[in-house]
Amino acid sequence: MSETLQKKPFAWFRLLFLIGLLLLPNLLVQKYELVGKVTSWAVWGTAFDLLIVFPIACYFFVLRRRPSLLVLVPMMFAGLLALNWMVPDYAKEHLWFVNRSVIFLEASIVLIEFLLFLWVIKQWPIIRQSIRAERFAYYHLSMSAHKGIENAFEGMAGKVKSTQKVLGFLLTDLSAFYYAFAGKRENIHRYTNEPVFSYHKKSDYQGIFIMMVHALLIEIIGLHFIVMQWSHIAAWIVTILDIYALLFVIADYQAMRKSPIVLDQKGIHIQKGLRFFTYIPYQTIRHIEKATVTAKEYQKDKKSVAVTLPSFEAQPPQWTIHLEEPVDAYLVFGLTKKVDRIYLTVDDPGYFIEVLKEKVPSQVETKG
Repeated sequence: MSETLQKKPFAWFRLLFLIGLLLLPNLLVQKYELVGKVTSWAVWGTAFDLLIVFPIACYFFVLRRRPSLLVLVPMMFAGLLALNWMVPDYAKEHLWFVNRSVIFLEASIVLIEFLLFLWVIKQWPIIRQSIRAERFAYYHLSMSAHKGIENAFEGMAGKVKSTQKVLGFLLTDLSAFYYAFAGKRENIHRYTNEPVFSYHKKSDYQGIFIMMVHALLIEIIGLHFIVMQWSHIAAWIVTILDIYALLFVIADYQAMRKSPIVLDQKGIHIQKGLRFFTYIPYQTIRHIEKATVTAKEYQKDKKSVAVTLPSFEAQPPQWTIHLEEPVDAYLVFGLTKKVDRIYLTVDDPGYFIEVLKEKVPSQVETKG
């Protein structure tokens, strides 16, 4: 099985190469004034490298997949922060135009997204009704919301694709808030009587989750006071981002607890916390076998998703589902990818494979 895994160049090497090629020379010129006093031309050259060349190079040569171009916005903002840090105080007057231009550009993008979001709010009654109808077909919140949005805007022209992208991006955030604050109300048995299978109860992830929450709480307090010595505004920005990270971790674990795998008459419904969701029709399955890959091998398989959880000791998955044709896996913030394999580990593997034998008897292999 390992020879079928898709191997790609190590992206970290490319990132380090770009840092050495673009960032390090600018750091030496600006911060340490290696070639003498910093001039306006040097500032503009560094601005061009950090705000344009480096983000575009990372997009095409470092990222393993091609996500939305919106990913360039935070990369440019990070470049702007680095630029203001590198340039010495006496040369910061040359940054006046650069700072305001980037802020205006990013504010314009945010404004466009916000206006589209307001338009969506006006359509919310239609969207809500459509999502409720889909819960009895797809059960999990994320897939139901995705399908509900598609159906709500089906046949509408113009704003549909842009609106769906906005909602796809917002779906992760909205789901995080829902599971963090109202997730206790979520009960998949309200929507189906089909067999369901949890995958978190017999794993070590609960212990890892507690450790992550504990570490984030310490980081929120400690990092806030450390950054405050430099900037009060930056300290609160970092704190808000850390609080969001804590909220996301809690919501992700709650979503795992409330979103077991469902095997109905049509296919396999999967939602792994907030990380991804997908639906696998039975007719797309080539065969199901006991997994023969190691923990490291399946993690390198770029054309797969894995319903497995981190453990204190790396464990291989229990089952591998091979597909006749790729299906879409919907990732965080509206990203998607085509997958040919799904790796699974469930709390009750015996019952899981028994149910699959009833659904697709000819595709299940139990040897190995």
